[in-house]
Amino acid sequence: MGSALTKKQSEVFNFIKKFVAEEGYAPSYREIAEYFELSSPATAYQHVKALIDKGHLESGETGLARSIEIVEPEEQLS
Repeated sequence: MGSALTKKQSEVFNFIKKFVAEEGYAPSYREIAEYFELSSPATAYQHVKALIDKGHLESGETGLARSIEIVEPEEQLS
């Protein structure tokens, strides 16, 4: 997996995982922003982008709503 997460990134990641498990689809940036009482969906996007950059999430098709996906850790071969 990618780099270590900040506390807020970890909270956002856990929220996304729980949301997907309960709803069956990813939350919107607006839903993330509202849950964390962020100033705007753009702030939520910045957190999601950091999670993508660190390898914890993947972005689906460009322009497709709710297209972020959780990256499953690969099995460690010994």
